[in-house]
Amino acid sequence: GLHICQGDWIAMGAGVDEPDFVREEGVFFLAHILRRLSDEIVEGCTSWYADMGLVIPPRTASTLHLLYRRGPQSVTDIAAALRQSHPLVIQWVKQLAALGVVETNKGKDDRRRTIVSLSALGLQQTERLVAAHETFARAYDQLACDADADPFDALWRLEEALRERPFADRLRVAGSE
Repeated sequence: GLHICQGDWIAMGAGVDEPDFVREEGVFFLAHILRRLSDEIVEGCTSWYADMGLVIPPRTASTLHLLYRRGPQSVTDIAAALRQSHPLVIQWVKQLAALGVVETNKGKDDRRRTIVSLSALGLQQTERLVAAHETFARAYDQLACDADADPFDALWRLEEALRERPFADRLRVAGSE
């Protein structure tokens, strides 16, 4: 996409002048770099969410958004839709239930299934988050501009390639060459 860059941003973080060990070591640490980027974004969202009066943990926003768009879902369906592990979704649901933003009930047909739905507070919180879509889009566009890189297309393609051929298979082939 076309990015119109405005303003300059100067990093003021601790350790900026220190050599970056992970960067020096290179591609071996791709997962570490991605996690580090994710953590930076989540930390920024945590601060901004507080400014907006949101009590939800940023890593759970996709769960709330899914419930908002599709209505009550089983934990298994949430995990499948978000392509996250079942145990991770259970952890998120527990966090959200403790905050009072989701309610859980046993399935009518299968008592082993947990059905998750937004509470009144969850609906209010999620509506605030959905209303902020443009803010997120502008912030990500500015980040892409500042970095002179649009990561989304590449990330979607990487994810698709890993679905077609898992990384463990790629390591095994590369190790046998």
